[in-house]
Amino acid sequence: MLDRRVSRQQAIEALRMHASASGKLPEKLEDVEIVPVPLDPATSQPFRYLLNGDVAVLDVADEMGMQPADLQMPVRIRLRGKWTKRAQC
Repeated sequence: MLDRRVSRQQAIEALRMHASASGKLPEKLEDVEIVPVPLDPATSQPFRYLLNGDVAVLDVADEMGMQPADLQMPVRIRLRGKWTKRAQC
């Protein structure tokens, strides 16, 4: 279960890195090229991913008999405006 959580977090960070570099979330996980996106080690398949406007949803299949609380809730990443540097006083 720990390897699944680590892979899930790596996938989240890959999505964030892609969004930071390109200014938008990917249409599908395969579009992320900045770093490899790991597969779900429990299924050897890509994690389920859905892009709905500016919200990306990364979901972990619970087909392996795991309780939702074991994996927490699906992760949603919302793309916001680019960060701006604060003027230094």
